[in-house]
Amino acid sequence: MTPSPLSENIIRIADRLGFKSKTSTRLLIAAAIETGHSILKRPGIKATLESKYMQLVNQEPENQAYPEVVNNHINSIVSFFRRYSLFPERLGIDGVPGSGKSTLARLLAEKYNMSWRSLDHTNMEKAVDLSEKDTIYEHHRLFRTQNIDNFDAIIYIDEPVSLSMQKVLHRKRGGYLLELMNYELLKNVGKKAFEVGDGDIFNVPESFLKIKLRPAKGFKVMENLCRELEMTPEKASRFSKEQLLFISLGHRPRKGFTAYANPLTFTGDIFDGLLKGLHAASFRRS
Repeated sequence: MTPSPLSENIIRIADRLGFKSKTSTRLLIAAAIETGHSILKRPGIKATLESKYMQLVNQEPENQAYPEVVNNHINSIVSFFRRYSLFPERLGIDGVPGSGKSTLARLLAEKYNMSWRSLDHTNMEKAVDLSEKDTIYEHHRLFRTQNIDNFDAIIYIDEPVSLSMQKVLHRKRGGYLLELMNYELLKNVGKKAFEVGDGDIFNVPESFLKIKLRPAKGFKVMENLCRELEMTPEKASRFSKEQLLFISLGHRPRKGFTAYANPLTFTGDIFDGLLKGLHAASFRRS
């Protein structure tokens, strides 16, 4: 359990400033440095810092060239809509970070001459105005928090979380989410939000894309959740849709960005930092 040269050098400086006899101060300084050093080495944190640096130097961290297979998926979606005589005015796209929501939204928008909006997580804490025509909306918590009856069709990207996480590391942007969020839980709730609504599921060939067209009477997500949970509408009204989805999956009612946080994410880093800090704090120059 060897401390980093950085913390040892900082301890030397602390000694010169008169903290040599204050073991607790030395320990806190060293532990903070070692913990920070450990956290900064995490793949997701490194990717985020690299992304920020590339933005500062005006470099594009993401590859904007789309594989031919993605264009094939777009053509399959267009053919599916055409088969049902659907000329969408509003579409909703959901999936975990890294699954390709923005890419899909951008290419579909180009195909249909629509605009697209990548919503921020702060938008998801309240009802968003989704009434703008000729618009595609996307977010990884879109279906669980918003009224999806606004959409002519909804598209869920049912990609394995391991693949989505690899893609986040490759693109670098949003890498910190890999360290902070429980991706499996994030996906399970999103997938449930997609599946619980009325409507047949169409699987886009050779892809992870799933589509539902809005039925004549809407998706009826809340009604279906009430029936599944055997709740009266009055009782269900005490909870948000996201909370009801958590309950339906056997969890306590939770909502918001923090509902998917890994509370023990940095426990190992902190423990490791304390041990290395203790070692560094006991360091004495010869």
